Amino acid sequence: MASKSSPTTYPRKQRDISRRRPKTMTTLGDLIVALTEETRRYVHDDEEVYRLVSYMVSDLLIRPPKSHKPTKKWH
Repeated sequence: MASKSSPTTYPRKQRDISRRRPKTMTTLGDLIVALTEETRRYVHDDEEVYRLVSYMVSDLLIRPPKSHKPTKKWH
């Protein structure tokens, strides 16, 4: 019979839990460039690319910061 109080086979190490990643500073311009480049992979009309990127950035800036629910519609 197995004991219910047996230790786990892979215990977490304290240093893995407390290690934090350094904060990376990204500008709004960097975000827009990255979104534009990724959107261009799927959309070939520049006007539509810029429209989609503007919707994405607007959604990120307008959404309440603590909200984890996805928005129901884009503009």
